[in-house]
Amino acid sequence: MEPKVLPCLHNICKKCLKELLHHHTISFRCPICRTVCPISQRGVEGFPTNDYLARLIRDSPAKKVIQEIRQAVKDCSQKLAIVRRIYDEARIDVERQGEIIKRKIHEDFENLVEVLRKQEEALCIEVDALVEKEEKKLPACFLALQTETLLTHVENSLKLRDALDVANDKEHLMNRIRDANVACTKLSHLHSAETEKPKALFEFVGNKEVLQCVTGNMFGAVCLKGQLTTSNTLINSPVTEDLKSLEVLKPGTRFHSLNIPHPLRQKFQPFALAMNDEGNIAVSDQGNHTVLLYSKQGEFLARIGVRGSKDGNLESPTGVTFLTRHLIAVADGCLFGNPARIQAFDSSGRFTRSLVKLTSNSYWFTRLSTVNTEQLLVTCTPVMPGHEPCIKVYNTRGEELLCFGTSLSGKLLHPTKAVLHNNEFFVSDVDKKNNRCMVSVFDQQGKYLRAFGECMLKKDPNEHAFYPLVIALDVTDFRVLAYSGLYKLVRCYMPNGSLESYYSTLPGITDMAVSGDGRVFVVCGGTGEFPHSVQVIFHY
Repeated sequence: MEPKVLPCLHNICKKCLKELLHHHTISFRCPICRTVCPISQRGVEGFPTNDYLARLIRDSPAKKVIQEIRQAVKDCSQKLAIVRRIYDEARIDVERQGEIIKRKIHEDFENLVEVLRKQEEALCIEVDALVEKEEKKLPACFLALQTETLLTHVENSLKLRDALDVANDKEHLMNRIRDANVACTKLSHLHSAETEKPKALFEFVGNKEVLQCVTGNMFGAVCLKGQLTTSNTLINSPVTEDLKSLEVLKPGTRFHSLNIPHPLRQKFQPFALAMNDEGNIAVSDQGNHTVLLYSKQGEFLARIGVRGSKDGNLESPTGVTFLTRHLIAVADGCLFGNPARIQAFDSSGRFTRSLVKLTSNSYWFTRLSTVNTEQLLVTCTPVMPGHEPCIKVYNTRGEELLCFGTSLSGKLLHPTKAVLHNNEFFVSDVDKKNNRCMVSVFDQQGKYLRAFGECMLKKDPNEHAFYPLVIALDVTDFRVLAYSGLYKLVRCYMPNGSLESYYSTLPGITDMAVSGDGRVFVVCGGTGEFPHSVQVIFHY
């Protein structure tokens, strides 16, 4: 930077002076004091350089700091190149080991297929033997064989014996032929008069354990070496051969995973899910900044939104819920500096309208539930000082109808999710100070009523990780489900707070929704056996 001195004694850098003189030829005004400054024939070079100021700039601490930062960046870039080379070498080795495992799986399955083919051939040979044995037992078979033998004998007699011998044996031969005719006629009449279908003679009794292996995931499992656990299997082996395949699937047993479209799998990070009364499922995916829609059978239907802050775009979506069968509300924003908002999309993924949009970056909308087709139940986590965690009810015009959980009685400390049943709000709350979590209940005006389901957040108070209760509403049996990640248990409560039943299940669940046919769709976080996935477990 070369400072130039103007006639008014103000300083301006050479580069800026060149740009200024580009628009003037005779004179110009000082940008600071507006004094008229004449331009010499030498142009910019005609203005003297302030050598003292130039030396101060050159030797300034800021200049040295910039040089140090640039040198540090250069050193870090060199070390980054080394790390990248190490990563490339390690990645190639990991991929090589993966190919080895895939070849081993392929070989094992080829061997398994060969064994199954041999079993198939052996069973078919057994069937052929049984068929041949049963065919010989049929009356028609026996009669046909006897009649054919008789007719062959008679024809041979006519050919080989002389006419006199045959004539002498006429009565015997005619009696035998007459008996055969009568037997054939009776059998034909019996067959024509038979109206009932022939009874089944054979059946195939399959090995139920093998059938369960085929329909489940019990051929094997792929995992990190030394970390294979028995819970990678979908179902346990039946204790008796009389059990049907579904009867061994106890509550809490993992059934299968929700299939993720291949282009989205690498970054898939589910946060929340919701279900409508038809069984269709919506999953918010923060990794891909989108929401995925599935049918009741788990078939992928549509994708909602792409990354962005405009209407119809999504940035790290959080809560999701169905306002109607075909209208989905999605919360996003806040994480990237934009105020939190809730948008509505139809079941084809088309943006319909904006429902709620905050004017300041005050709250993070973490979870959504439906009060009715025109109202939303929103879990609000503060991101700025002066705001308290709470539960709010908004209408679809963006108007706040109710806010509760901030008063001294029933004050919410760290609410994670709220659901509505029979005009009562059930809220999962966390008390980190006292190492406990519970379900707090409020009436439709937001007045605190009671709490139930209290349990520990973590076994060691000094442990960093903690496990809040994950709640969901079973609208079929009108039960409140509360999952504790600390104990890996789903507890089923009556609305009055009494415990009805419980069962163990997967670790790492962060959200769940109950279907009407006895299944629970669960979001698994970044820890546990099935990280960043949506699993389906049996409820009843």
